[in-house]
Amino acid sequence: MFGANGVLTLSILLHFASYPNVDLSDLLACNLVASGLAVFIAMLMHSLFPMLKRVSRLRGLPSHPHKSAMKL
Repeated sequence: MFGANGVLTLSILLHFASYPNVDLSDLLACNLVASGLAVFIAMLMHSLFPMLKRVSRLRGLPSHPHKSAMKL
C-alpha cells in the first residue's frame, strides 16, 4: 500500500510541479494530508471489517467448510 501510494504521490507532484503557477509547498502539504487520510481510513476499515478467520474464531465457527477428497 505504501509503495503504490508513494508512486501516485510522486507522479502527481512531478506532473503538477511542471506548471509555473502552482505553489509547490501547498501541493506537497495537500498530498501529505491526503496520504495520511488514506492510511487512517485503511486502518479504520481494517478495524471495522476484520478478516473472516478472526471473526469465525471468535464466534467458534470453522473458518473453512470441510471438503472431502472427492469434492476437491
